[in-house]
Amino acid sequence: MRWGADFPFLAGGADWLYAYFTLLAPDLPRRLRWAIANRMLVEGAAVADITALRAHARDEHAR
Repeated sequence: MRWGADFPFLAGGADWLYAYFTLLAPDLPRRLRWAIANRMLVEGAAVADITALRAHARDEHAR
């Protein structure tokens, strides 16, 4: 998995980030995963701005 490609789709939800960290780093303590997820959460118009940065060009295929 590539974090850079996934972050725009996860940034708007702490629960999504938490689930992602649980998948990638299940040995991290639960409270630490939640703390990281809440710290990385993006809110407001910035969520759409970040997601727009990852939009595929017309001739680009998803990998």
